[in-house]
Amino acid sequence: QALERVVVPHSSGAHVLLRPPDLSDAEKVRSDTVVSAISSYRELFDFIVVDTRPVLDELNPKILDIADRIILVTTPEISAVHHMSRFLEVSGALGISNKLALVLNRANSGLRLAALAEQLGMPIAGTIVSAGRAVDPISLSGYARSVLAVHERHGRPMPSPSTVSWE
Repeated sequence: QALERVVVPHSSGAHVLLRPPDLSDAEKVRSDTVVSAISSYRELFDFIVVDTRPVLDELNPKILDIADRIILVTTPEISAVHHMSRFLEVSGALGISNKLALVLNRANSGLRLAALAEQLGMPIAGTIVSAGRAVDPISLSGYARSVLAVHERHGRPMPSPSTVSWE
């Protein structure tokens, strides 16, 4: 019941666990506590999406390890592709390569999709076209923004990228 009280419901039916309002409080939360909470939420929700920071600190490898699927979101700029390529190398060492799916944000700009997939050595599972600067200012940094860990519960797999409209 305590876990259910701290999530915020959205009109879409999704529930969101927000970071503490004071960022200094967020730094005090132990990584094991976060991993334990994620594991506990598996009993309450069909899917768990974790938007992590784009760093491999103490917490992120633990989250990636317990994930059933990891969706990597990147943009088609050279610097973002470079950072994604480095992450893909590390993913092999972490033993998570088999969980990865790549989604290309702002797919209608920058590098060609085929060239990008070839350079990264993995197919692009989905694309999101740009809606302009006003909608997506954070991704303009050119870095891979998010690693999402998704839990598939009760044998109900996440929809195949070919059946989902990413636009």
